[in-house]
Amino acid sequence: MKRRALRLRKRRRINYLILTITLTIVVIFTYLGYLYVSNYNSRVMKSNVVDFIFILGDHRVVFVRDSSSRRIVYLVIFPPFGFDGNRLISLQGSPEIVARNAEKMLELKKADGGIYHLLLSDDSLEKLKRIFKLEDSKDFPDFVEKFSKRGFKFLDLLKIIRISRNLGSSGNVGKAEFLRFFKGVGSRALLTYEVEGLTPQPITIKVGDREYRRIYLSPESLRGVREVIK
Repeated sequence: MKRRALRLRKRRRINYLILTITLTIVVIFTYLGYLYVSNYNSRVMKSNVVDFIFILGDHRVVFVRDSSSRRIVYLVIFPPFGFDGNRLISLQGSPEIVARNAEKMLELKKADGGIYHLLLSDDSLEKLKRIFKLEDSKDFPDFVEKFSKRGFKFLDLLKIIRISRNLGSSGNVGKAEFLRFFKGVGSRALLTYEVEGLTPQPITIKVGDREYRRIYLSPESLRGVREVIK
């Protein structure tokens, strides 16, 4: 009788454990489904074109345009302290100014889904790499390249929640915007371009008592990128 009672208790514990695990999985996937649907119906997800600006810790600027109609994500890397000598505009200042000037340099129409910016420090980049287990990425463009090859997965929603909590205060990017970025990169063709500078290192310009560091951008290099993205 004792052995039978022990077997019954053991079976009940196993059944309870299976039920608990099953309910937990159902709750998690229900929650993820709710998050996906609620964010998928947002303006940024339904828009045709969305732009992103990432200002990196080494002062480089990465411009990303996600075009759903073309099914292409364009990634453009600007050198640090980039300056357009023809338009006399720079990629320095507030993130909003950098975002507007990048669009002007590339002669792009404003994206119907808006433009979003993020200050991505070296520490923040390390967090991104750890969250997606892409620690071997050498820099942010390489991280994006590796994520593109890896592809977007449904469970990445949980990681996007973590990212929005950790990095959201560094720009105007929320869960829906992160979802658009990672889903676009992970499901569309990725084309990467690098705008060249006329000098390998920044030069210092003095205007009165003020000093400015600049790398003048190659007009030919800018023109080549414009021809592809326009």
